[in-house]
Amino acid sequence: MVTAEVDHLRRLLDDLLALARVEAGMHHGDADPLSVAELLTHTLRDSRHPVELLTVTEDVVVRGRKLELERAVVNLLENADRHGGGVVAVTVHREGDHAVIAVDDAGPGVPPADRDRIFERFATARTSRRKADGGTGIGLALVAETVATHKGTVECGERPGGGARFTIHLPAIE
Repeated sequence: MVTAEVDHLRRLLDDLLALARVEAGMHHGDADPLSVAELLTHTLRDSRHPVELLTVTEDVVVRGRKLELERAVVNLLENADRHGGGVVAVTVHREGDHAVIAVDDAGPGVPPADRDRIFERFATARTSRRKADGGTGIGLALVAETVATHKGTVECGERPGGGARFTIHLPAIE
């Protein structure tokens, strides 16, 4: 019990520190051209998710800080695992001059009234199944801040067939 509380506190502090760094503009390196497909493949492998979850309709190159974008994607994957019954698909494609990354889960979805609010600090969906789920309430806020510093947007919607879909739009450079 104590070990679980210590682990939760450590994750909370790590997330708060990462969020503070993003908000303060304390970036880990310069923004570089990044292949979104390569970024997602690497992130899925490192987070022990099957690379087969990834569908690349068209690879897109964005300008970004790799470690920050990886952490944002990991937070979406962990959110899907923790709250959404697991990740069922990760996709990337181009829409006009933007790269679009989508993370789909198998859960009950997020109620429309909560879809904006869950990106605020310490927010959780009102239908959260259990309080002690290991989440810090910072993960999606960190995703939103990270994506915003990369001049992008993130939103939560419904996956066709049920579940949640988290979608990141980032400006493409090629």
